[in-house]
Amino acid sequence: MLARVMRSRAAPENGAGREEIALHFESVPLVPKPIVEKSAEKPREMLIEKALPLAQKNGLLRSAAVAIRVRPEHIPWFEEAMTTEVSAEEIRFVSHREHAAGDRMLVTFVGKDSRPWPGNGDTPAKIVKIENLPKMAAVMVTIRREIV
Repeated sequence: MLARVMRSRAAPENGAGREEIALHFESVPLVPKPIVEKSAEKPREMLIEKALPLAQKNGLLRSAAVAIRVRPEHIPWFEEAMTTEVSAEEIRFVSHREHAAGDRMLVTFVGKDSRPWPGNGDTPAKIVKIENLPKMAAVMVTIRREIV
């Protein structure tokens, strides 16, 4: 779910090195718009973008973490993943499976409130881009919704 950090503080005495964080959860919008927190010094991008600094954003997607289940259409076992970017037509997520551009996938959204694409159940999609992530045994996969 898309959330904004509202405040954070050091945890009470027994939580050495820990922090308490207050989040405000938001719905995932269908209109792509970059999320940037503005500070006096410079804009800070969301944490997921900091974790994957070399993955290139395509500019059309909105940074959002939405729980999905994705699988190739001919394999019955899904992979649970969190999206890094979402739009009304495309989704990017990190995967540890081997994929190829052009492969058809089936996407299921875990929560109906966080579903950015229309319909129910499995949504067919096609892999349009695969990017290797530096120093990780994973890839960034971009899929585009297929209209049936």
